[in-house]
Amino acid sequence: GIYKGSPFNFTGRGAEWRYYSSYFQTDKTKLNGDFTPCYSIIPSDRIKIIKEKVPGIKIIYSLRNPVDRAWSAARKNIGHYKSKIDIGLSNEILRSFALSDNVLIRGKYKKNILNWEKYFKKDDILYLFFDDIIANPQGQLEKICHFLNIDKNKLPMEKKSTTKINKAQSLTIPNEIKIELRDYYKEDIEFLEIKFNRDLKHW
Repeated sequence: GIYKGSPFNFTGRGAEWRYYSSYFQTDKTKLNGDFTPCYSIIPSDRIKIIKEKVPGIKIIYSLRNPVDRAWSAARKNIGHYKSKIDIGLSNEILRSFALSDNVLIRGKYKKNILNWEKYFKKDDILYLFFDDIIANPQGQLEKICHFLNIDKNKLPMEKKSTTKINKAQSLTIPNEIKIELRDYYKEDIEFLEIKFNRDLKHW
């Protein structure tokens, strides 16, 4: 199920909660899930409500190089605006997209992770690195199955596809923007290196 409203406005009360929970009133023999990158950045008080309303919930948190993630979001937003209005693509325009508050906050892993871990235990959250998904998708799928207590042998047969979902227009990130993003996310990358005992210098 996909919650149609903004998780920033979600209070978990009254009609709003009934509307949201109705998306999960399906076959009880199946797991229900909800996904959107927006959930990674919702405020701490909203995370508390989620914990109270769905105490048995499990969280899968995907981690991507925040510089690459920011530039990917910028390219997608640029494509969205260019389809409606004609905008130039000077470095200053590109920078305004890549370093907008809405883009930057999603790579602030230290703050976002600590918000979730304030209410959810280590065993409730599975962290996946995008690098690992690209390098070994089957291994990461098996990790997800174990985390959710799913028999991987009962999953639907794999359907291979080369179709890209939500493909953004191709744009090379200017070096000065890349440097600025690396500096901005330095603390967050170092936080992940320590937390997961992982070398992320290539980020």
